[in-house]
Amino acid sequence: MDKDIAASDLILNADTLIKIIDKLPHVVYLKDSQHRFLLANKACLTMLNAEAEDVLGETDQSFYVNSYVEYVHEIEKNILRNGEKKIVPEERFLDPNGNQQIMKTIRLPFYIPEMNEIGVLGIAVNMAKEKEMEESIRSQNETLQIQKAEIDNRRKTAEDLYNKVKTGLKVSKFIQEAILPNESSVKRYLPDSFVLYKPKELTNGDFYWVQAKDGYIYIATIDCTEFDAGGTFLAMLCYDLLSQILKQKFKPSPSDILYELNDGLKDNLEQCVDLSRMTERLHINICVVDKENLYIEQSGSGTPMIVVNKYSNQVLEPQTEKIGLPFDEDEVKFIDNRIRVKKGDIFYMMTDGISQQQTSLRRDKEKFGYGRLKDLLLEISDYTMDKQAQLLKEIVDEFTGDEPQSDDMIVIGVKM
Repeated sequence: MDKDIAASDLILNADTLIKIIDKLPHVVYLKDSQHRFLLANKACLTMLNAEAEDVLGETDQSFYVNSYVEYVHEIEKNILRNGEKKIVPEERFLDPNGNQQIMKTIRLPFYIPEMNEIGVLGIAVNMAKEKEMEESIRSQNETLQIQKAEIDNRRKTAEDLYNKVKTGLKVSKFIQEAILPNESSVKRYLPDSFVLYKPKELTNGDFYWVQAKDGYIYIATIDCTEFDAGGTFLAMLCYDLLSQILKQKFKPSPSDILYELNDGLKDNLEQCVDLSRMTERLHINICVVDKENLYIEQSGSGTPMIVVNKYSNQVLEPQTEKIGLPFDEDEVKFIDNRIRVKKGDIFYMMTDGISQQQTSLRRDKEKFGYGRLKDLLLEISDYTMDKQAQLLKEIVDEFTGDEPQSDDMIVIGVKM
């Protein structure tokens, strides 16, 4: 209990929370049940063209035209009434400066203990650059089609250019808001795969990340331990940093990314948090997959990875130092594990949610355990990836019984 209170005091007090979310490029705000702003980060204040003292306590009526205010308030009323989040993939409106904004928005119910009521937490991602990119891709595709129709002998050149444009779109994919990417984003790069994701709450600190660059696929599972709701904002910051690192570095190894992430988190958080008091950590496992040459390069902190070799039916467990992120520079020693695989081999990445889950079927509240999870994955590895996901969920649900879910659960399986 004392540890939970200390973490709450450290991470979730208003001053610290606003400093963390101020680092995010996304618009983040919190409103009460009367649609009044209780919190707004710098991105939100910039969009509203106002200072914090001019925003807090006000409603949208002070900043937007009536038609948009009515639209927003109707959404918020439904959220408060139904207790369900609302995602709008493309929301267009005029900001107070008269500029059109194109946002992907998430609004969800959020308990405000100081007021003992449910408010609305809003997160918005600017879609303008994404729309410009889509239009650019669309225009280039049209040009390519014309060239292919007119000059048949240049078809190969046009196809190569088209593939480069598509790859550039994947690498430049915008950072989504404080929810996990869809399973389709993993299957886009690794078609024979599955993602089992079971969040404990609406807001969570566990997430996964996948991107492609220079013919390699980068995939990671991240567990923001003991951060509670504040972990949601930390996860967003971590997601942004990972994508920035991959964009700026040329063919980075997993350990390169972890060192850069460690430094990036420290630089961003030391301005608003006493790092010497922090006991919380990020447990992360990151892999670089070379599908053409059939090898995996892995590095991690505190999370396991399992490789099932279909020929010898063995499980390889690369060493993972249980070092939390960030801050302990002298102790951080990330090691790259290079694993040669064969066609048909499967690797599994996970957070500790399933292994820590207790059962209601025994009085001693037995945990599922890492050994049981490893044996289960080995046992079901002959099935298709979709069938594995189904069996894994059913077995974990049966084991859990009526026991509340103790943590976010993520398991990713990939067949080479």
